Amino acid sequence: QSGIPVFEYKPSEVKQTISGYGKADKQQIQQMVQVLLEMDEIPTPDDAADALAVAICHVHFSRMTRQYGIRVR
Repeated sequence: QSGIPVFEYKPSEVKQTISGYGKADKQQIQQMVQVLLEMDEIPTPDDAADALAVAICHVHFSRMTRQYGIRVR
């Protein structure tokens, strides 16, 4: 109704984008979010790290779409 686009990513897509391994565990994802965002500490709570991982994944896929005109799935 609001016209705001909704994007969905499978957990394995987020994990693959963040860590290079689609079956990475939560701790690996948290550590990679910390590294990618140059944070002093692992983001807490766990949900915050998950949200940041999804945001990083979205930025990655958005760039792919803009650069190559394709939606990578």
